[in-house]
Amino acid sequence: MFVPEDVAGWESLSGYPNATIWVTQGAEFAVADPNMFDDGHCNLTIGPGKYEVYFVALGKPGKTATLEGWVYNATDNTYLLKIGEVTVTHNKRPDWKSGHDMFYVSVAEAASIGVTIPNEMWIFDFLNLLESLYPGTDYLYLWNLIGGCKHIQVRFYQLA
Repeated sequence: MFVPEDVAGWESLSGYPNATIWVTQGAEFAVADPNMFDDGHCNLTIGPGKYEVYFVALGKPGKTATLEGWVYNATDNTYLLKIGEVTVTHNKRPDWKSGHDMFYVSVAEAASIGVTIPNEMWIFDFLNLLESLYPGTDYLYLWNLIGGCKHIQVRFYQLA
């Protein structure tokens, strides 16, 4: 995906209020829209199953980026629930950061919006639960990119 190295500067120049990566789950991994520069968004589809996800910053030393995971209510056009974030900074050696909290909704996070779950839940299972609890409402998952690095690498490790 092609995203701005300096998100704040790009947002002020482009007029897009934030840098958004829409994340869905489908039959296979795919990047349907790899270019954020044309509309402020990218689209990433991850394959079936559940994953542990790790992030690392590469490129200019000292640059930092944060990715925030959000449940988005597309029906109301509102950010409903922040479910985690990961901040990566490029160092001389790769410093991989776990993105677990960006993909698993905690019991406390679910309770904060009035939803009861017995254990942490995979984000896409949680979206399905929300849609079953509130029919007619469309929930999506996205990452907001804050800061920026020349290269952010993401690795997905499928769980058995």
